[in-house]
Amino acid sequence: MARKTLTVEGMENTEVLETINGIERAVYQSIEEVGVIKGAFAEREYTSIMLNLQKVVKTLHARGNAVEKSLNAGAVAEEKKATAAAMKAATADPEKAQKIKEILGL
Repeated sequence: MARKTLTVEGMENTEVLETINGIERAVYQSIEEVGVIKGAFAEREYTSIMLNLQKVVKTLHARGNAVEKSLNAGAVAEEKKATAAAMKAATADPEKAQKIKEILGL
């Protein structure tokens, strides 16, 4: 089931993204360190550990992408609101509205 929200109480989305990226780096480092001590594990255990760590990285990466898209969507929405407000203000003045129509070829 997909999460319906990407918010974390008390944190901005940028902080959440930074935290996710930090955890992802730590897991990558763990993968490298487990590789160094590979001989301490039976082959089956080593394979299991590596697969699970790779799943964690995949999950973190996907969540990081979702948070990043959320950040970008918020910026785009704000830009659209500003553009809509500017157009509304410009079309309120009949002279400006006529110039805009001429420019747009309407």
